[in-house]
Amino acid sequence: MTNSKHDSPCVVSVVQAHVPDYPDSPPFHPPQAYPELPWKDVDLQEDSQVYHMVRTAFINLGLDKAHVGTPAWNPLGDIIRKGDFVLIKPNFVTDYHPLYGRDKPCDGREGVIVHGSILRAVADYAFLATGATGRIVIAENTMHTTPLSTFQNNLTNTGTQAVVEYLQRQGVPICAYDLRTEAPPAGRARGAIPQGDPLGSTLIDLGSDSEYAGIDSPGRCAFNQWDVTTPRRHHDGAKHEYSISNTVLRADAIISVPKLKTHAKVGVSVALKNTFGISNQKNWVPHFRQGTPAHGGDERERAYTRGESLIQWVKTRQILRKSVRLLGLLGINCCPESQTGSWYGNDTVWRGVLDLNKILFYADRQGVLRPQRQRQYLAVVDGIIAGEGEGPLTPTARNCGTILAAMDPIAADIVAAGMMGFDYTKLRLIMKALTLKKHPIGLDHPEYLRVVGSCATAVPAFRPPRSWTGRIEK
Repeated sequence: MTNSKHDSPCVVSVVQAHVPDYPDSPPFHPPQAYPELPWKDVDLQEDSQVYHMVRTAFINLGLDKAHVGTPAWNPLGDIIRKGDFVLIKPNFVTDYHPLYGRDKPCDGREGVIVHGSILRAVADYAFLATGATGRIVIAENTMHTTPLSTFQNNLTNTGTQAVVEYLQRQGVPICAYDLRTEAPPAGRARGAIPQGDPLGSTLIDLGSDSEYAGIDSPGRCAFNQWDVTTPRRHHDGAKHEYSISNTVLRADAIISVPKLKTHAKVGVSVALKNTFGISNQKNWVPHFRQGTPAHGGDERERAYTRGESLIQWVKTRQILRKSVRLLGLLGINCCPESQTGSWYGNDTVWRGVLDLNKILFYADRQGVLRPQRQRQYLAVVDGIIAGEGEGPLTPTARNCGTILAAMDPIAADIVAAGMMGFDYTKLRLIMKALTLKKHPIGLDHPEYLRVVGSCATAVPAFRPPRSWTGRIEK
C-alpha cells in the first residue's frame, strides 16, 4: 500500500510483449513449468505469453523477492493470508459491441472487457496465497441495461468459465457470479430480476464524506437521459447513498483487473474507474448534471441547435437510436458529442468514482467507514488489447501488448494515462484523487512514483474520445 509519508516509493510494473495477442485455448495453462505452481501435470501452452507477463509483473513489484525462482515463491502472500476471502474483480461491463454484436467471441469486445488468460494467472497466484481453506470469487456488476445473460456470456466468450471449471477440478475454492440486482429494461429478458450477490448488499451513506457533498445544482443530477430521478433520491444534500455488494465488503483482499481503455465521461477507464463495479445499483450514482455550465449543468458544453434537438428526440426512439449510434461509430457524426456528460467538462461522475474507492478501501464488513484501511488491494491491468476512441462501451480495439500491475490505483492510472499519450494533470479524476485527505486511496505526490520493467512510453499515443480531443493529449 502507498505510504503517504513517502518512506518508500510507489511502484508500478509495466510488462510489454513482442507479439500482443491472447492465447487461443482455455484454460490458458502457463507456457512453462514454473517451480512455484502446484500443477505439475498440465499441458503447457507455449502461446500463453500473457501468463508469463503477469508473473513478471509480480516479480517487478518485488513481491516475495527472497523466494523468486524457487518452489517457495508466493508473490501474493505479501497481501493475502492463508484462508483469506479474495475477490477478483474484472471489467466485464458488457458483452456487446455495436459493430460486432454478441455472437462473436472476440473482435471489438477484446478492447472492452478483460480476457480470461489474465484471470487464470491471477487466480493461480491467489490460490497459492489463500490456499484450500480460503475462498476466491470472480465477480462483477455488469451494466444493468444489458441482458441477464451478459455475465455468463462474458465468462464463456473470454474463456473464464473454462478457467473456473478447471481450477475447481484441481480443488481450488473458486467460483464466479454476477453481482448486479438491477433489472434490465423491459424487452431484455422481459424485465426479469437478476439474482445478484448471494451475500446480499449494504446501503452506505457517506454523508459529508462524499465528494458530492456541497455540489452545485444537486437538483440537476442525472444517471442518463432516461433516468434523472433515481440519483436525486439518493443524493439530496446531506444524504449520499450507495448500494454495495456484500461480496466486496466481506473480501479480505481485492484484485482489480481493469481493461486499459478510454472513457467518454472521465477520460480513461483503468484502476480507479474499475471500482465502479462494486455497486449493484449504478443508477444511484449521478453521472452528470442536466444543462450546460452556463445553467449549472455539465451535460454538454453548449445548448443544442434545433437540428441536434431533433437528433436527441430520435435517440429516444428505440428503433432509430441504434442507427444513430452505428453511424457515429463509423465516423459519420450525426449527433452532438457532448451529450449526457460525455465530454471533458464533466464535473460530476468522478465524484462517484472516488466515493466508491473510499468505500472499497475503508468500509468495514457492516459498511461503516473506518479511519484505517479494511482490505488489501492489487491492480493487474489488461492492456494486451486495449480500447481507444469512444470508450468505455464502444472503443476501437488497439493492440498494445501490455500488462500493468500496482498496489495503488492512482499510481496505476497515472502510468496508464501517460502510456496512452495523455497528460494525467488534465484528467480531473486523477487530480482529484491525489488531493483526498481524510480517506486517501493512494498516492498523493506523483514524484514518489517509480515505474519498473518495460518503457511505459513505447506505445504509440491512443486516440481519445472525440469529445476529449485536443484536451488531454501530452
